[in-house]
Amino acid sequence: MITNLQSSGWGRKGSRRLEDVFDAWLLAAHDAREALHAWVGTVPRERHAAYTVYRAALDREEHAADVLRSVTLGVALAA
Repeated sequence: MITNLQSSGWGRKGSRRLEDVFDAWLLAAHDAREALHAWVGTVPRERHAAYTVYRAALDREEHAADVLRSVTLGVALAA
């Protein structure tokens, strides 16, 4: 994963700041939490659609967490 991030510009000077990656993860986590609450609170006939939205939000949060972990590791190794 780090190799892919570095080849796309994440590991170079002028790349996005660590704070930007953290903010992206934080927003994705918030979206996943909101989708979970919507799924739990929906009426039975709409529950499947709400679950699908929740799973997509959770996938985005997991991806954002992976990127944050990779970038954090890259910053720690560079220090």
